[in-house]
Amino acid sequence: MDSVLGVYNYMQMPGFMGDQIVFLEILNVLREGNGLKKIDICYIEDRGPRARNHCTAIFDYRPEAKRYLFSLHQLLGVYVNEVHHFSSSERFNDYWEANYDRCIVWPRHPKEHRWPVSKIDTDDYSVDGTGFHHIFNPLYDFYDECGYLPKMACPEDIVDKARVFMSKHSKGNVPIVLQVRKRFDCRDTSLGVWEGFLNHYRNSEFHFFILCHSYEVEFFRQFGDFENVTLTKDYLSDVFFDMACLQLAYLSVFPNGGLVPFGWFAGIPGLLFGRLLGDGHNFKMTGLKDHESSPRFAPTFREFWGVYDTELVVKEFQGYFDELRLSGYTNSNW
Repeated sequence: MDSVLGVYNYMQMPGFMGDQIVFLEILNVLREGNGLKKIDICYIEDRGPRARNHCTAIFDYRPEAKRYLFSLHQLLGVYVNEVHHFSSSERFNDYWEANYDRCIVWPRHPKEHRWPVSKIDTDDYSVDGTGFHHIFNPLYDFYDECGYLPKMACPEDIVDKARVFMSKHSKGNVPIVLQVRKRFDCRDTSLGVWEGFLNHYRNSEFHFFILCHSYEVEFFRQFGDFENVTLTKDYLSDVFFDMACLQLAYLSVFPNGGLVPFGWFAGIPGLLFGRLLGDGHNFKMTGLKDHESSPRFAPTFREFWGVYDTELVVKEFQGYFDELRLSGYTNSNW
């Protein structure tokens, strides 16, 4: 075996950033766990009559989403060897047949497997990865054996640009990243809670960098009224810039969203506040138990689920910050 071969099939898999980041980390774990240096990635976007493309609507409505999803493999750096895009399942089947024997594959379909599949059962969470494969089993297995996960990181030129930007705006204060969302569902950011949080720290040693989608900026425009707050989308819009800011911050605060897995795999200190942890589907996919709020392979993360208010957010943020400072923690990326 000379490489890991990862197949991201948009007929079957969701077109969301967090899901794809988890997929990429699984490839990274398989690479390191097997002593390999190369990862090959195949994206299948089959719009043929027999295909069931779950992402067509997203790609057509938000073409920029397709662009950044197809570029997320940059988070694995030099380990990515070849990246292929297939517009038909039949063309990919030829590649699969020709390259299967030289690779460790994920998901772990047998060599005789062919696409498109006639039926997709997203409730099949087989532990070996032959079914719906955004499961955490390979991550848990590697972490339990080795005590760490190989880290993801943004391209260094983007990190350098973000470092200059954050240094200019923070003016010597402690850089904190706060991600917010406008979703109109249970993952929506509670505007009043976070406005109260920022007001509490308006004369503090912290400078807050607000991350959100470009189309969400106006929902959170009032946050920019605080002198120690910067809305990053007023300056740069690329999703890699968002992740670089996370990589550089002393501490980051998240909603329930797609950037959380990057925080896990970058190994940064993070707090997550979400109103709903998930249903049975989520527990099957992640392997979390009912009493667990965050995966054990992300020890730098603290996750809080349920109704929360400003008082709780301030308490947990200040507590974790004080703990980091007392331990002598510094962000080596900064």
